Amino acid sequence: MKRVVVPAGLFLLVLLASSTSFALGREFVSEAGRFSVVTPLTLNETSQTVDTKAGKILLYLFGGEQGDIACFVAYADYPETYVQSNDPETLLDGGRDGAVRNVKGTLVKEIKIKLDGYPGRELLVNGTTADGKDFTVKQRMFLVKNRLYQVITVTPKGDTSRPELDEFLNSLKLLSK
Repeated sequence: MKRVVVPAGLFLLVLLASSTSFALGREFVSEAGRFSVVTPLTLNETSQTVDTKAGKILLYLFGGEQGDIACFVAYADYPETYVQSNDPETLLDGGRDGAVRNVKGTLVKEIKIKLDGYPGRELLVNGTTADGKDFTVKQRMFLVKNRLYQVITVTPKGDTSRPELDEFLNSLKLLSK
């Protein structure tokens, strides 16, 4: 569970040099992922296999960047038996630890949250790129049955109070099968 987070290299795609303004609210729907979000950016899909304590897991990632901002939504399905044999809070702890480790960051804040009754976490993580630019990751993750959803923003350090990014982070909706 600890390694199913957006890889650090994807966060480092963001250019942390200039200020950018966005239009609020374009809906993005993933029927296969069974979710929707309202995003200020165009999201492009990629996938990769990652090694976890539960074995190899396919991570689906939808991401976009503009100027000094990046937005991501990711999901991964764990084996049901793995999730059933572990405490959800312990699995989310592993997701948190992996998120911090993958960006070589420092956990600044963590809040336990819920989405439609499912357990989750909101994280604030500070880090520095290889070329010395400080950034902040604000992330929400939710364990929905055996699927881990993540909604992530990356901004220049401390720049976390943009309405369009709050709307994005708060907009995750689960779709029916």
